Amino acid sequence: MGDGGCRRTAPAVRQRRGPDLRRAPLPQRVLSRPAGQLSRTPLPVIDPAEARVGLDGVLSIRSGFTAQHGLLVTNLTSRDLLISSSGTLIAEVVYRPTGAVIGGVLRFVFAMRKTFTVAPATMARIPLLVTTDSFVAELGYAVPPGQRGIQVTLDPAAGHARRTPILPLTITS
Repeated sequence: MGDGGCRRTAPAVRQRRGPDLRRAPLPQRVLSRPAGQLSRTPLPVIDPAEARVGLDGVLSIRSGFTAQHGLLVTNLTSRDLLISSSGTLIAEVVYRPTGAVIGGVLRFVFAMRKTFTVAPATMARIPLLVTTDSFVAELGYAVPPGQRGIQVTLDPAAGHARRTPILPLTITS
C-alpha cells in the first residue's frame, strides 16, 4: 500500500477511536544489562606465533547496517587450528583507543554449529557478520560514523577461546 492507502485509512481509524487519537511515541530501546555491565570477560589476544588474522579487504559499513565480510586466518603452527562458530563468526564493534565494546549484533543468530579447520601453514577465509547496532544508549540505536574497530572471539574447539587483535572498521553515514 502506498501513501494513498495510509491517507485513506487514518480517517477511518480516527472515526472508530475518536478525535483524541494521537501518535504514540516510538518505544525506547532498553538494554538487558546496564551500560556498566557491558564489559566482557577478558580473553587473551591470539598468540601471533599461533595464528595471523586479518580482514578480507577493507571493511566499511553504513551506520545502522549489517555486512557479511571475511576473516582471514593463517595457521602458523604444526597442528590443525579448529575454530567453532555458528557458521559465521560474529564481530563486536569496539572503540579503538580503549578496546571498549560499543556495538555488535543485538539479535539472536540461529545456525548450526560449524567447525572450520585451518591446516598447518595454510590460510582460510571464515565468514564474518558485522553490524553496527549500538550497545551504548548515549550513541543511539547505531554506532555513529567514524573510525572504529572490530574484535572477534575465536573459540577453538580445543576449548581455549582467544580474541583477534583490533581490526579496522570504517562506519559511514
